[in-house]
Amino acid sequence: MPDFHKNLVGGGSINVYFITWNGSPNGASSSWAYYSLIGSTKNYTYVNSSSSYIYNNTPGVIFTNSEYNFTLNGRMIHFIPIICIKKI
Repeated sequence: MPDFHKNLVGGGSINVYFITWNGSPNGASSSWAYYSLIGSTKNYTYVNSSSSYIYNNTPGVIFTNSEYNFTLNGRMIHFIPIICIKKI
C-alpha cells in the first residue's frame, strides 16, 4: 500500500501549486488566502475576474513571480502559481 503521508519534496518542505485561469472568479477570490500567507511585500498585480461570468469583477491578485518561498510553522513552503492566460 502506498504511503500517502510521505513528503515527496524532501527536507521537510512543502510544494503548493495554485492552478487557475486569468479571469476566474474562484481563482480571484482564492488568491487572497495565498496573498495573506505569502505577505504583501512580494510581486503582485491586482485584477478583477471576468465580467462575463457569475460573480463578475471579483477582486484578486495575479502572482507575477514563478515561485514564492516562505516559512510557515517552521516548514519551508514553495508556492508555485500556474495561471492560464485563457480559459481552457
